Amino acid sequence: MKRIIIFALIIATVAGARAQEFSMVNFSWNVSLPMSDQSDFISDASLRGFSMGGVKMITPYIGVGGSFSWEVFNERESGTFTNSDGIVISGLQLRYMNVLPIMANVRYFLGEDGSIRPFFGLGVGTIRGRKRIEMGIFVVEDNTWHFGLEPEAGVLIPFGISGWGASLSMKFDYGVKSNDITYSYMGFKIGLSKID
Repeated sequence: MKRIIIFALIIATVAGARAQEFSMVNFSWNVSLPMSDQSDFISDASLRGFSMGGVKMITPYIGVGGSFSWEVFNERESGTFTNSDGIVISGLQLRYMNVLPIMANVRYFLGEDGSIRPFFGLGVGTIRGRKRIEMGIFVVEDNTWHFGLEPEAGVLIPFGISGWGASLSMKFDYGVKSNDITYSYMGFKIGLSKID
């Protein structure tokens, strides 16, 4: 966990220092809803997520860049559970899932500079997943890497001539199956953007 926080701080520092090279640097708070196989493990929505990224415009309407997110899902279950070996255990089970998508993105922006700009994009990269179950003194943990896709749609709203703006977007992260684990969730992002 400490390594993840240090990595995120380094990325944020580098992104801030290099902000002049980007057309936009964005920091967002994410709310995520697990879907598909992931919702079978944890069905609760997550309010514990953030993302950061940057986009460099290569034409007036097309931008390329990258992004990093961290989503934390958790849930408490109590009852009787049977594992894959047929062992039956009763008690309180704490389930955690940390998901870290790292993506290269392409975005298509509508509208003109200085105005409200809807956008559509696609991210391709990797998703690092950590799935953990705690029950009493017993812990079961899976750490996996997945090939990931991240379609996104949103809107960039500039705050006049200040060089800052708000961004609202919706994304769907999908990590292909690896070690019988698939990550998929819908994310809603509310962010602050520095627009150059």
